[in-house]
Amino acid sequence: MSLLSKLFGRGEMKAPATPKPAFNGTQGTFEVAETFSLPGKGDIITGKVMDGGIAVGFQAQHAGMIIEVVGIEMFNKQEGSVVAGDMAGLLVSSGTAEGVTSGTVLTFVNTL
Repeated sequence: MSLLSKLFGRGEMKAPATPKPAFNGTQGTFEVAETFSLPGKGDIITGKVMDGGIAVGFQAQHAGMIIEVVGIEMFNKQEGSVVAGDMAGLLVSSGTAEGVTSGTVLTFVNTL
């Protein structure tokens, strides 16, 4: 760190973070921690990706309903996909997460 940086309180410059690569697989397992609704947006399912990965457009079936991922957020940042080990919030269509509770394990697959 240079003397001027010390005097003016500027930290060392860091390289910008590299973007997260997109998930190219076909399915992922997600363990649900919590679900809630956002009026005008849809339902939110929070939890952890246990295996594989999940991308926008992936679908799961639960209690006869199809749950389609329309958005993914991790730590207040929009993502296109998440992989095993990631904690995330999945935005799904309103009413489709009905009956999904904490501890439920959903398997999302690429239907495109």
